[in-house]
Amino acid sequence: MTTLGHVASSERSKPKRLSRLELIEELSRGAQKSSGLSINIGCKDTRLGDINIDISGHPNVRASVLFLPFRENTFSVAIFSEVLEHLPAGRERQALTEIRRVLNQNGVLILSTPASEGAWGKLYWFGDPAFWFINHRHYLEEELKRLLDSSGLAVETLSRRGGPRDLLFSIVTPFAYLSKKLGKPCDPNLNSDYSIESPRRGYTFVIEARKTNTMSGRTLI
Repeated sequence: MTTLGHVASSERSKPKRLSRLELIEELSRGAQKSSGLSINIGCKDTRLGDINIDISGHPNVRASVLFLPFRENTFSVAIFSEVLEHLPAGRERQALTEIRRVLNQNGVLILSTPASEGAWGKLYWFGDPAFWFINHRHYLEEELKRLLDSSGLAVETLSRRGGPRDLLFSIVTPFAYLSKKLGKPCDPNLNSDYSIESPRRGYTFVIEARKTNTMSGRTLI
C-alpha cells in the first residue's frame, strides 16, 4: 500500500484533521528510510526535514533549489511544498532535476502545489491575490506529470486536497504575510483539513514521486 493509502486507511479507522504541513510531515515520515536523511526545500519557518534550506530567513543552509549545494544521492526524502509555483517561470524542470540529483536510489519527492484543475482549482486560481500581483502559478495535473517524468521522477500517488476553509485560508494568507511585514502580526487559523482527498473540491495537488533511472526518455546509469 502506498503512503497516501496508509494515510487514507488511518483516516477511516480514526478520523483526524490535518493541516497541509501536518499532512506533508506525515507523508515524509512514511517515505523516509530509517537510515536516510530528509531535506526540506523552501522551508520558510518550518523544520520538517533533517536539513532545511531556503534563500532567506534562518534555515540550516541558505541555498536555492536551482543550485543545491549537496552531493548526488544524499537524501532519501525531499520535501518541496508550495515552492514550485514561486520559481521564475520556466525553471521548474531545472529545480526538479536538481532535486532528483540529490535524492538517493529510490528516493522520494513529496510535492505540493496549487491546482487549476476543476471548479475549485479555477476558483482559487482567479481568487488568489498572489496570482495577479506576482504571477503565482497554478498547475494542471497532466502538466505536473510531464514535468516530473521529464525530470526523472515517477509519480506514485497524486491527490487533490483542501476544501472551502483551506481555500479561504490560502486567499487570506498573502494579506496576513503583508500585515506581518508591516509590523502587525496576523496568524489566521481556519481549521484547515487536508486529510481527506477531495477530487471535486480539492485545489492543492499532493504528490509522491520516486527517483527513476530515466530522464526525458534517456536511460541514466
